[in-house]
Amino acid sequence: MEGIGWLSTLPPLVAIYLAIHTRRVIFSLGIYIWLGWTLLAGGNLFLGLMDSLNAFLATVFQPNNLKILFFSGLIGSLIVFTQRSGGVEGFIGWVEKRNAMTSRRSVRILTFLISMILFTEG
Repeated sequence: MEGIGWLSTLPPLVAIYLAIHTRRVIFSLGIYIWLGWTLLAGGNLFLGLMDSLNAFLATVFQPNNLKILFFSGLIGSLIVFTQRSGGVEGFIGWVEKRNAMTSRRSVRILTFLISMILFTEG
């Protein structure tokens, strides 16, 4: 396979530009992947699209990657459920009612303990 030289810097530069200016990271990464496969396909836009979709599907449907995506989806769903159900506001109200946070140190300790409880996998 022959190298594409300086053109190999084009996909990441386009992705960074798009991510900053559109603030749509997933869209920018999709364009990055498509542009990279298009360059590898010799500039053929359709073949680049087909190759990028095939590579995406092959990667997603590997068993380990599928487990990670499923677990990430479950965690994301739990976070959205907690936000929409008012769990965060309820916890803040509970802490304020007990007047437990009186110093910066106590806030840091509580933050550490909560992060250890929430983000520890068993």
